[in-house]
Amino acid sequence: RITQCMANEHPMYYSTGSACDVKVEFEDWESKYTPGSWDASGLYDTMEECCIAEFWFDIDGCLGDSPRDTTFEFSFDIAQLHEPTNCQDADIFANAIGVGIDNVLGGTSTAEVQSVGCATISRNYDTGNPECGGCISGTFIGDYDGRAVNLGDATGIVTTISGIITTTSTTCSDAACFEELINSAIDKFSTSVTDESLTDAIIAWAYERLPPVKQLWDTWVVTTSFDSSTGTNPFTITADSTSGLEVTVGGSFDINFDFTQVTTVADLKLLATYFMNAITSTL
Repeated sequence: RITQCMANEHPMYYSTGSACDVKVEFEDWESKYTPGSWDASGLYDTMEECCIAEFWFDIDGCLGDSPRDTTFEFSFDIAQLHEPTNCQDADIFANAIGVGIDNVLGGTSTAEVQSVGCATISRNYDTGNPECGGCISGTFIGDYDGRAVNLGDATGIVTTISGIITTTSTTCSDAACFEELINSAIDKFSTSVTDESLTDAIIAWAYERLPPVKQLWDTWVVTTSFDSSTGTNPFTITADSTSGLEVTVGGSFDINFDFTQVTTVADLKLLATYFMNAITSTL
């Protein structure tokens, strides 16, 4: 339940039957991180993982037919918000603020808040559960009713929020198109900070969420605080590119393994994933 409750607002890739696509909202019965083979969820953090696991017989075709995405980092300040004192509260704040950002950006852009003040937030890729660092490393539970701890008056307190925005496109097929997409998302985000529509969106969701996030009701985004990176373009290669360069090599190797143990398609997919992870870790 922790997995579904606290990790269900993160974009994940899944098979459509002919390619891999991405979405944020999943049905209640869908678990993103189900261990094992026969009951695995079939949801992945990246398009590459999805294509390797689900279309191992035609990985190149899957990559070509699936949407590409671009990311940029962001930060802004929120006034009258205490920094979280435990991981549960950090996750509640991050998800609520992230939904507010998603609501102003709309379309195919999704936010992942990675820090709230001195607290950092990531996920354990084996379990899907949130893990926190920074000033709250090693903590988890605050109150047991799903509500953030009330730390009292926050007058004069300013907390910095930072994270990444991922924008996905099924139509962009060159660098110029993605450059326009990146700039448009950054401009829209920046405008939402200066015209206070982001403040309105965060507060609206803080009221609507069950249980509500009362700590965000009286907050506001500082209108001069927005900052962002230039973004990564999947079609542009520079000296410091973190994405965009694809090199394909071929080869083979022998392995001592009893393949009679592989009796189902699910077993074969799991084995292919294990091989992929082993090869990737050595490169």
